[in-house]
Amino acid sequence: MLYVDLFESEAIAKFAYDPTAMNLVIFFKSGGVYEYRSVPRDVFEAFRAAPSKGQYFQANVRERFAERVLPPHEIAVVEAGPGAARGGEAVLVEIARLERDGGAVFF
Repeated sequence: MLYVDLFESEAIAKFAYDPTAMNLVIFFKSGGVYEYRSVPRDVFEAFRAAPSKGQYFQANVRERFAERVLPPHEIAVVEAGPGAARGGEAVLVEIARLERDGGAVFF
């Protein structure tokens, strides 16, 4: 199991990772929501562990992976996914179960 803590970032509000599709979804504080495709699990884990999410994103994700803007109906699906943080509290996410069930890991 993985304990997910809240984090501070000037640019990134929250993010989600789908381990089956290997897609990283980033919600920016500016309001944009982008999906980055074919992001390997190790890149996601390094992003998740980075002290500065914005710096890691700029150096290792932004120019390296294909991106697309998510439309509102897809944003709602991501936000309703398993493990979604609600009420501003840290969430316990069992990544192995989510991988078996094909769910997204949401932070």
